[in-house]
Amino acid sequence: MTIETLRNEIDVIDAQLIDLLNRRYCYCIEIGKLKKGQGTMVRDAIRERQIIDTLSEDAWHPGMVEAVWPAIMAFSRELQSV
Repeated sequence: MTIETLRNEIDVIDAQLIDLLNRRYCYCIEIGKLKKGQGTMVRDAIRERQIIDTLSEDAWHPGMVEAVWPAIMAFSRELQSV
């Protein structure tokens, strides 16, 4: 394979990741509405830790999860707060 071929594959994956994040964030907005209706706090630190731990078990490099998911979850909390 060439660098260009590999980069093209990464571009496809990046587009898929954006699609998946868009879908994730739509659910986060709905969860935020439910939490607001129930008077529940937006942040659930225990759930966030469980998510990171679970994903780290499946990741080739667990440090990736520790680096990326806190940002994803922070943005998700922002959406839930709207």
